[in-house]
Amino acid sequence: MKKVVFVLFMLCLSCLGSVVMAQDIPDDEQPAVESRTAVNFFGGLLVEPHLFNQELGVNMGATMGVTYLDHFYLGGYYVALVTQHYRYDIPDHLTTKLRASFNHGGIVAGYVWKPQGLFNLNFSARAGWGSVWYFDPLLTNTDRLNEIYRGTRDRIFVLTPQIECTVTPLTWLRVGIGFGYRVVLGLDRYTNADYDSPVGIISLSFGSFKSKNLPAQENETFSEPGP
Repeated sequence: MKKVVFVLFMLCLSCLGSVVMAQDIPDDEQPAVESRTAVNFFGGLLVEPHLFNQELGVNMGATMGVTYLDHFYLGGYYVALVTQHYRYDIPDHLTTKLRASFNHGGIVAGYVWKPQGLFNLNFSARAGWGSVWYFDPLLTNTDRLNEIYRGTRDRIFVLTPQIECTVTPLTWLRVGIGFGYRVVLGLDRYTNADYDSPVGIISLSFGSFKSKNLPAQENETFSEPGP
């Protein structure tokens, strides 16, 4: 219950920070919507260092979605465990070295502060569904795995509020690094202590982003010199 309260607090704090900073943006720093469409698409890659079964692990995945007025975005994501983690204490399989599988995907929503600048601050939250389960990596038949290790699977719901510092060196490229906290809900066979974790965020996004240099020359007007 404390984990849920913490996540809700982080979400509220992120939303409050987004609203306050949105009100502080001067009019001359607002996105130049007249020079570009209000809605733009993006896609990218995610890397997440984190703790899994009290060990350092890494998730990798992808995200995609749409931005609105360069500040707000909504999309989807999917990440999966790519490092190898094993357990020997799974009931009914105590003599077998079982490898972990951990994946989840769902929706992501966020707010970018000062998207027109080279450096940006990104507040976001992810909510997704997935599973934790363990299997014998020596067996390659998927149907056989599902049959034998069906009892090791937990369906889960995952909440991940996060904050990123991002840099937009090009109008089509944004690179971010940040941190968040992952809360795993719905566990039945396993304990939250093994899966709830701080997470690092490394992101690489491709799309149409606001550049501080974009409207500079477009808004300039030149007049012919007088006789």
